[in-house]
Amino acid sequence: MTKSLSFIMQSFLGDYPGSRTNPREKFIRAVNSFLELENVNMCELIIVSDGCQITHDTYHEVFAENDSIKYAYVSKPKLRMYEEDEEGSKLYRGLPRQIGRELTESVVTTYIDSDDYLQPNAATILIRNWHEAIKTKKGYIMATTQAWYDNVEGGTNPDNDPWVQCDSEHPIEIEKLKGKWHRRYIEGNLSNTASMSISHLSSVTQKWKDIKKKEGGLNEDGVFFESIQSTGGMLFSINTPYYVRCHYRNKWDY
Repeated sequence: MTKSLSFIMQSFLGDYPGSRTNPREKFIRAVNSFLELENVNMCELIIVSDGCQITHDTYHEVFAENDSIKYAYVSKPKLRMYEEDEEGSKLYRGLPRQIGRELTESVVTTYIDSDDYLQPNAATILIRNWHEAIKTKKGYIMATTQAWYDNVEGGTNPDNDPWVQCDSEHPIEIEKLKGKWHRRYIEGNLSNTASMSISHLSSVTQKWKDIKKKEGGLNEDGVFFESIQSTGGMLFSINTPYYVRCHYRNKWDY
């Protein structure tokens, strides 16, 4: 049966430059945050192991019997995420997400990292916004969620991005997560192109790819976003936060 929403999770739980601590525990937490969603019966999660035996074993030990979750395993290239080749170009891995897309049976697809967390209303927000967008018949094919939660340890602007604002006066606590969290958001006409922000019609034909880039180029998220945007299809914004960014290199790790 066709679902309303697919979440794709690319997973490598080994070490890589700037990686998080306790990756297996955080992977389990991320998957459970999906399973605890409101309207989870309208959703599916597709886990794609990026050549990761830890992901493979954990999925089969903990989640293999759950009908809401699909699983795939792809071989990993020589370089790990963010490692540099001989020419100084870093690898930004995107192919496993495309493998996940091949398994989707949904109207809309979105993404979650294996160390992050979904608020219980995440699917409700996405499904409602997409339902309203499709109902307008304006040809929307992609959305960006312009607000999310970061940990207060990172300060008001860990990205040093002048376009990103922070509601630092109203930090919140999130059940099952330690620390305090504040809402960060983008104002104006710029779009959040991070994978956590992107949702799109599952029928779009553009593909995720591995990207090797030097300083200043687009990463795999940006390339995928621009490939969809270049088709001329309509884009809309979702401004209600539902995604919690639990790890930021050298800033916080929860």
